[in-house]
Amino acid sequence: MRQNTLHKLDTYGSTFGRSGTRLRLLRQQAGLTDTKLIALTGYGQDADRQRSQESGFDYHLVKPVDSGTLQKLLERLMKRDSK
Repeated sequence: MRQNTLHKLDTYGSTFGRSGTRLRLLRQQAGLTDTKLIALTGYGQDADRQRSQESGFDYHLVKPVDSGTLQKLLERLMKRDSK
């Protein structure tokens, strides 16, 4: 996991399993409670999105992810954090 220049992880995108175990561990780390987690997956059915949410992901993007969609999401998150 790579930290940004603020020494805090603000956004994390992952393709790892949807069980939620790693996400719970990630969220327990000091300073990461506000980190936004983005699922990057090949699964896009409603049930898949529901599982991502139940696992702790804040956003669910289906691969291949459109670069414009990802950019808009990251810009929206950055604007929210700058307030």
